Amino acid sequence: MDYTSIQLDAYNAIKDAGATLSLKVSTLGTYNPATDTFSTLSTYYHTFGVSKDYKQEEVDNTQVKYGDKRYIVPAYGLPRFDQYVNTNTVNIELNGQVLPVFRVKTLEPGGVALLYYFQVRP
Repeated sequence: MDYTSIQLDAYNAIKDAGATLSLKVSTLGTYNPATDTFSTLSTYYHTFGVSKDYKQEEVDNTQVKYGDKRYIVPAYGLPRFDQYVNTNTVNIELNGQVLPVFRVKTLEPGGVALLYYFQVRP
């Protein structure tokens, strides 16, 4: 697999049609028994990405449903988001809209993350 070509294609797509977006990771903070609530701790990561539709053959109605979007984001300078999705809430914030991340795939030849593919389900 030509990882350099995949990365270059993604970077060119981001350059041509990408947008500035924020990735928000929220974790449950401390529990307050007086109010029966958790205080949420959020961390924002500002980056660039591009939105792509899934191809018709990728829609299987189990993992990928009709209407899902894929956001391609360079991994440079970001934490391992593929490890966050199972334990935390990850959202993409774009133009005032909050998009919940359903799944994260990582392009990582040799264990080095190059790109993240965030699947969102509006």
